Amino acid sequence: DSPAYEAGMRPGDILTTLNGEPIHRFSLQDLNALFHSKEGKMLRFGVNRNGFNLRIAFKLRRVL
Repeated sequence: DSPAYEAGMRPGDILTTLNGEPIHRFSLQDLNALFHSKEGKMLRFGVNRNGFNLRIAFKLRRVL
């Protein structure tokens, strides 16, 4: 029931990029702040799923 799941992200996906930057450049604090930023912000992820590279994008929204 999350924007990420609705956009196609699944358990076991390995994040490789975030908004075009390698994911290893982000600290956990950076990611936490990003996921709690304003509603409507677009996030674009590169994901590796079972050896296949995918791109997944979604807008943040409040999940109750």
